[in-house]
Amino acid sequence: MEHKKNEIKVSAPASTLGLHISTTNTKQVISATNNRAQYYADLAKKYRDEAKQHRDNAKYYAEQNSDVTVEYILEVKADVLNKMNEQKTEIETNFETQLPKNVSELNNDIPYVSSSELELVTNDLENKDNEILEIIENISNEILNKSQITNCLLEVPQNIKLELNDGVLTLKKGSKVIVPNGVNVFDEVAVVKDYSISGIANNSQVMLYYRADVGGFDYMALSHNYSGNTAPTFTGNYAKWYDTANNIMKATSDGGATWKANYSLPLCVFSTDNNGSIISIDQVFNGFGYIGVHFWVDKGVKGLSAFGRNADGTLNNTEFVTNRVIVGTTGNTNHYNTLFLDVGTNVNVKGIKSYYADFIHKINSRAELPLATAKNYQYYFIEDESIWVMNGTTGVWNKTSIVEVGNLYHGADGSITNFETNNVFRAVDYNEFNKSINTLNKAYITETYVSGTSWYRVWSDKWCEQGGRVTLSSGSTTTVTLLKNYANIDYNINLEIRQDGFTGDKWMPYINAEPTVSSFVVKNSTSSTTLLMWRACGYIS
Repeated sequence: MEHKKNEIKVSAPASTLGLHISTTNTKQVISATNNRAQYYADLAKKYRDEAKQHRDNAKYYAEQNSDVTVEYILEVKADVLNKMNEQKTEIETNFETQLPKNVSELNNDIPYVSSSELELVTNDLENKDNEILEIIENISNEILNKSQITNCLLEVPQNIKLELNDGVLTLKKGSKVIVPNGVNVFDEVAVVKDYSISGIANNSQVMLYYRADVGGFDYMALSHNYSGNTAPTFTGNYAKWYDTANNIMKATSDGGATWKANYSLPLCVFSTDNNGSIISIDQVFNGFGYIGVHFWVDKGVKGLSAFGRNADGTLNNTEFVTNRVIVGTTGNTNHYNTLFLDVGTNVNVKGIKSYYADFIHKINSRAELPLATAKNYQYYFIEDESIWVMNGTTGVWNKTSIVEVGNLYHGADGSITNFETNNVFRAVDYNEFNKSINTLNKAYITETYVSGTSWYRVWSDKWCEQGGRVTLSSGSTTTVTLLKNYANIDYNINLEIRQDGFTGDKWMPYINAEPTVSSFVVKNSTSSTTLLMWRACGYIS
């Protein structure tokens, strides 16, 4: 595929640069020139760093979307970098040829240059800098655009805002939840204040719900969430049921004898430890979600559907948006399914479907298509034509317009146990990309744990802080077992005596042996029982 090169025009200032030197302003000119030379040295480094960031970013997206040509992206970026280097070399050369080597070379008749004239020259140079910078800023959006990607999600609403802090899960004010409210009716309910929950069932995965009638939370162990046209049969008193015949979310506390309405669709799945503390948010149902054997897509999900190529080889995409909540189901068990949005030729999605993942294929050309036998549903994406085809039960390959949005997994009873959505694609805005790079360069917390007096916190760069409390008997040697093993023994250990109720000798316990990656040994040299607080920090594997 041929691509037209971006034409980048960069014009340097005239060779004289408008500078006039005299004995009265020599220091000023030399100082200004040296400053500019340093400025351009710094500028060149900045341009190189920016070009590298864009190159890496473009390469990542190109790998995710085969229609983006990596070589073309690198070629354009190299062209920009060459232009910048040419401008830098020319300007520095102009400065160098004009500067006198020493004061004796100055002629008294050279006109005086004012500070305002120097400022004009500086402004002119900076305008040139900005022109080049603007070219760089536009590269990502020029290359990674909607004519070169397809079959992807562009935007997924982030209506549910959750926060987990020290075992407390909070639904934030301003969140919006989906409340089924009769056949084909889904109310969008705004959350008017923060709601929090903590300290529930031990060692379980749990689905979270919003009470639309009174506000606040409700929850249910993952195994007791059902969906279908008829009420479920189950063991115990508590369950949640998405009544699909009436499109109502219901709950029971008496084994199914009565069912109450006014619940939202599930908001998320979270996990608890053996003390009932919430330790993780496993999945937030923004854009997509599931309960029982049913799944849904929220309104406002946008994407691109493949619908062939134009005469010049560019992609002929249909940009779609879901204009309502759409619910689907599947009866499969113990199997991965690929989830699709059925787009057709409209901008509004017609439906949502799931098929066995091994019924989904991607090939380079139509020549690779097998014989279209009339059995099951087989889907093929033909790369060089950029279309999906399916055989259905007709024995003929028919063009269709669908978009992959993720994968489902079903348990033995057909209930959905996991739903992995595809990542959202969008061309990166230059400023937002730089902010993302800066954010990614900073470590952030990826895992936390609190149980009684024991705790740990793991960061994205594998730095781990942990601690706890241990009681040391008089004169004892005690092994403290770490909650998380470190990568080596070069970690820090801090010890502190708790003084409450302490009446004996106040000698500080000490570490009396080389620590291991999983433990360290503490010696209590006092004649009394000692309450010791410990804290360790270092890198884990």
